[in-house]
Amino acid sequence: QLMNQQRNFSYMQILVSSVSNQVKVSDEEIKQYYQKHLDEYEEAEKVKVEYIELSVELLAKGLKPSEKELTKAYNDQKDKFIEKEKRKVSHILIQLDDTSTDDEKKKVKVLAEKVLTKVKSGGNFSELAKTYSDDPGSKEQGGDLGYINRGEMVAEFENAVFKMIQGEISGLVKTEYGYHIIKLTELVEETTKSFESVKSQLVKSIQGQEAENIFFEKSELLTNLVFENSDSLEPAANELELKIQQSDWFSRAGGNAFSQQPKIISTSFSDVVFKNRLNSEPIETSTNKLIVLRFKDSQPAKNKSLESVKKEIRATLKLEKSKAMVRVQGLKLFKELSNGGKLEDIAKKEKVSVVNKTDIMRNDTVIPNIIVSSVFKSIKPANGKATYSKAILPSGDYVL
Repeated sequence: QLMNQQRNFSYMQILVSSVSNQVKVSDEEIKQYYQKHLDEYEEAEKVKVEYIELSVELLAKGLKPSEKELTKAYNDQKDKFIEKEKRKVSHILIQLDDTSTDDEKKKVKVLAEKVLTKVKSGGNFSELAKTYSDDPGSKEQGGDLGYINRGEMVAEFENAVFKMIQGEISGLVKTEYGYHIIKLTELVEETTKSFESVKSQLVKSIQGQEAENIFFEKSELLTNLVFENSDSLEPAANELELKIQQSDWFSRAGGNAFSQQPKIISTSFSDVVFKNRLNSEPIETSTNKLIVLRFKDSQPAKNKSLESVKKEIRATLKLEKSKAMVRVQGLKLFKELSNGGKLEDIAKKEKVSVVNKTDIMRNDTVIPNIIVSSVFKSIKPANGKATYSKAILPSGDYVL
């Protein structure tokens, strides 16, 4: 019964943003706030690492297959580049139900023959399909089934289609679905893609295959080199022709795309790398990609400079002051209401609009719950005299 109760009410809202331009924050206030909240402005410990990367992707970029290799690959894989014959067809289906009686089956065939006669007599195939076809998937498209390849349709339908010439209209073709009248609208002959058209594809394929073989050979060598020369990446880099790269600064929370990877973060701050300053083991950060890390430099945790957070603190203090100012203003206006003032008059004076609501229930999801709750806690109006309540929204806005 309580949940079904309803309330009619009006409210005005004093926005925090409406007073923010009246708020001033001094440099001294910012300084005091900063000193009081130093723990909130701590910059985490950071590390910078150097690393080498062994990956199929990088290895592949350095490979250039010869014309002889490409030609051989093309001839060996020629079957892959054959585009099978395909045919574009439209059809009209006169559906036949296996449970039908012999008389019903005769009637279906008579109808199919009637439609076939119309088509053969020059009738518009598309319009006749829209009128007579029982195939909901193609009916509105004038019977168009698009391109079909061998093996995609039932045998009787396919056999008929692949014996037709372009533009030809079949006789009645009976399948498990009923009687089809088929029109072959386009025939695309089987073709083989030319060497030039697939050359770039062949290059990538050969590069990938050769790079994978090299990657697996070098992976074991990489593991041995970084272990045997644990105090430097140079021997492994020189032996395997890898570039020593350097990361940006990053914390345990990560950094850019490279240092955002969980394995990179955990390994960089591990005892082996961070404390003992040794090479890491090869880390598999993704398929066919190994990274070896080495400590480069570190920055201890420290407080951010006042200058770097000044703008942030100013905004925080301005918001706090604005909320406080709105609370003072709201209490003052609530007092006026309690002393006999009218919401509409006060709203007009404050240049704020009044929102009127009727038949609102406790479980309303449109109006902020704080407002609804405050209304339902209010004393029931007596003798036609309104009662007033106040509420503060999470944003700091004050509601009367």
